[in-house]
Amino acid sequence: MKIKYNFILHLVGIYTAFAQNQCDIMKKALEEMTSTVIDFKNDQAKKLHCCGVDYIGCKGDGTIINVEIDGKKILIEKKIPESITQLTGIERLALINNNNTEISFPDFLGKLPKLDTFEIRDSRVNSNIPENIGELKSLKSLVLVNDNISGSIPENIGSLTNLNSLYLEGNVLSGGIPESIGDLINLRSLDLKNNKLNGAIPLEITKLKKLESLELSGNELTDEIPEDIGNLVKLRVLDLGNNKLSGSIPESVTELKKLENLYLSYNSFYGTVDFGNNLPSLKKIELINSGLFGVLPNFSKNVTECSFSESDICVESKPDCTTMDSPCTEELYKKVKEFNEEEQKLKKEKKKAQNRYSSSKIITSLLIIAIPLIGIVVFLHVYKWYNVKKEDELVIKKIDHINNRISYYNSDILVKDVNSDAGSDANMLITRVPDHRKLNNQNSTRSIFDDDIDNDKNFNNNNNINNINNNSFNAINNVNNSGFINISNINNNNNQNINNMNNINNFSEQELERMENELIQRAINNSLKDMDHNIN
Repeated sequence: MKIKYNFILHLVGIYTAFAQNQCDIMKKALEEMTSTVIDFKNDQAKKLHCCGVDYIGCKGDGTIINVEIDGKKILIEKKIPESITQLTGIERLALINNNNTEISFPDFLGKLPKLDTFEIRDSRVNSNIPENIGELKSLKSLVLVNDNISGSIPENIGSLTNLNSLYLEGNVLSGGIPESIGDLINLRSLDLKNNKLNGAIPLEITKLKKLESLELSGNELTDEIPEDIGNLVKLRVLDLGNNKLSGSIPESVTELKKLENLYLSYNSFYGTVDFGNNLPSLKKIELINSGLFGVLPNFSKNVTECSFSESDICVESKPDCTTMDSPCTEELYKKVKEFNEEEQKLKKEKKKAQNRYSSSKIITSLLIIAIPLIGIVVFLHVYKWYNVKKEDELVIKKIDHINNRISYYNSDILVKDVNSDAGSDANMLITRVPDHRKLNNQNSTRSIFDDDIDNDKNFNNNNNINNINNNSFNAINNVNNSGFINISNINNNNNQNINNMNNINNFSEQELERMENELIQRAINNSLKDMDHNIN
């Protein structure tokens, strides 16, 4: 039992030491910021150390998680020291009611890993919203209200994807609402009212499907309400008053079945107020000097407040939300009728434009598919044509080769040499066949070759050369595999040589004629195939 008691005392001692250390860090940080005396001793009776102070919140183990420095209690004279980052458990840091001294954004907020709420309210801030605000990935709530902050809303604010609420009300922010606002997919409340924001409401804002409150009043916003505003199906508050918005109210606004408060006053809209009949959850609506006109909808008893301009909106059946009597006039009825007719025309034109756009998309899609197919077909035709051309070129080269052979054997030199005496024959062969010069220079008599040359037109390439005498010389010329004879032996018999040449010429001409016929037939076949393909 004694051991357990000592163990408990030990744990209490550790807890007390830890809490004391947290409070010491907090006290030192506050003393760097203010000349106000910081003393936590008076609060020890309530809780351990500083955790009993109303502007400091702690967990059960003494970890400080909430710090709210109120200028009405502690006069802030210097910026928040970075030593406060030693309190790694801080989840909320707030600076409020600091109007006596200008303060700036701390540049160390990224070093507080658990910080999910940062607030500066009703204070004097001497800087713009920092560009690195998007680095606070854990932030769920950013509150910068009534701080006289100038500049624009940083584009990288869209990086705060865990943000549930963004309040920038009551500053002098200028420029447009950044499109990156549409990346805050977890946002439930967006309050940008009472600034100097201009430009159109970005279409990306309609991506915020979890949004419940959208307050943009008191700015200089222009153009029309986004057509897809009805995508914000969870919206309960829509405040667009005191801007320079124009156009008619989008039809999709009737999809806001949960909308309770609608503020459209002091704008330049143009259209009727018929949409009010299709907002079943509506409780309050303001249409004063909105530019809207027509007959006030017969609101249900749920609508407890409704305000409008009597010159633009009349009452046929007075709802419970108003006590005003505003009779309808013929002029107002006529205005409503003309507007409805114009709206019908615009809808028809819009539908036609959509149909044209759809047709264009279909045609574009077909072209995207067809162009590659056409390219493939053209490629195949070109490839086929190229292959046929290459085959024809090979045949033509073969024919040219045969013609060159024929020209060689029919040359004047060869004929003259064949018809000359034996000495002339030797001289010719020495010129044509340098490899046999040694044979020609031998001092010996020439003899006739022993082999017989077949005079048939189909000479055999495999004829063997037989018995060459010592005084003879070799004049062998290999002819290609098309059936040309190898002229193997030339002797002193001029008549026999002439007969051999005639046989070669006859054979070559016959082979040339056969190949030409083959080429012509192939061209005819290709043409017939192309004709059949085109007909099919």
